[in-house]
Amino acid sequence: MASSPTGYEVASHDIIFDNNLNPDATIVRAAAPFTGTLVPPLTWMAISLDTPFYYDPTLGDDFILQIRKCSTISTWTASIDGVSGGPGIVGGNRYGHLTDCSATTQTFSNNEFVPLIKFDWVPTAPSMAVDPMIAGQPTDFYFNFMDPGGLVFIRWSLAGAGPTPTGIGDLLLSAPINAAPTVHADSEGNLNFTTYVPVGLAGETFYVHSVVQRDGEFIFTNALTIPVQ
Repeated sequence: MASSPTGYEVASHDIIFDNNLNPDATIVRAAAPFTGTLVPPLTWMAISLDTPFYYDPTLGDDFILQIRKCSTISTWTASIDGVSGGPGIVGGNRYGHLTDCSATTQTFSNNEFVPLIKFDWVPTAPSMAVDPMIAGQPTDFYFNFMDPGGLVFIRWSLAGAGPTPTGIGDLLLSAPINAAPTVHADSEGNLNFTTYVPVGLAGETFYVHSVVQRDGEFIFTNALTIPVQ
């Protein structure tokens, strides 16, 4: 896996494979076996990672997944499901070599055609989101990526974004700090609830930061600053 500066939509992909890779190129799985079936009903060919890879799409680079088929037979013996479309619709191209798993250059390319690939991923941290806050109206809180049944400690302030030191890091709130009732994540590690915004908060800025359980530890979510309408 690697990020790439090439920009697939402008056809700047180099025929030499390595010339398209950023320095973050990583061998994430050295060898088979991969699991799955090529007869109906078809399943995903699972390729778990031996080494993690971090890709940040906000940097604007392309993402490259390179798969080599070697062993006793170096050619693919079955078609790979894919999707094609017009310029900029599919979101990627494919490039490869048909017969040599050690090839360093491509022998074919297909613009706006990509094999179907599914990534199962785990976020690096729990998240908190809050709908717009309107005085006298309900608003919803959303927490995700926590331990199933884990504790959720919600703290809020009208005085600012801190920081206030704690035993596990900085709480991004200024004193005085208010505590909401302690709640729990559901069986899937999520929590959604509705609460009402007091009329008296109109025109205030609401600062909220929470501590939740993730992998058995107490860690912070993201902090939010929300103007109350």
